[in-house]
Amino acid sequence: MVDQDIEQRRFVERSLTALGYYRTTTASCFEELIALTHYSPSLAERFDLLIVSASIFTKRNMYWFDFCLGNARLKHVLVSDSDKRSNEIERFTDRSDQHVWRVQDVNTHVLRTLIPCIDF
Repeated sequence: MVDQDIEQRRFVERSLTALGYYRTTTASCFEELIALTHYSPSLAERFDLLIVSASIFTKRNMYWFDFCLGNARLKHVLVSDSDKRSNEIERFTDRSDQHVWRVQDVNTHVLRTLIPCIDF
C-alpha cells in the first residue's frame, strides 16, 4: 500500500493479513513507490498487487493510469481515488496480463471482492 496516511496503510496491511496474504510492504511517498517498483535486481520480478492512493501521483502532476500501464512490474493495481464519486469498483483494463481498478476508498468489501480476481 502506498499512501501518505499511515492509518490507511496499516488498515490495508491488516486486512490483507486477515485474508491470508502475508507478503506485504508499505510506502508513504512517490519516491518510495519508485524504489519498490523500478529498482530490482531482476527485471522479471512483479508485484501481484499494488494498492496506491491517487494523491501520490497528483502531487507529482502525473496521471496514475499512465504510471500503471507503463510499468511491466505491476501485475494488478488498485487505485484509491477520493475524487471518485462512488465506491463502485471501476475497471480500467481488459488485458490478461494486467488489471487496473479504481475505487473511492479501499475498504474490506473492496479487498474481498478483488482478491479472488488476482492470480497469486
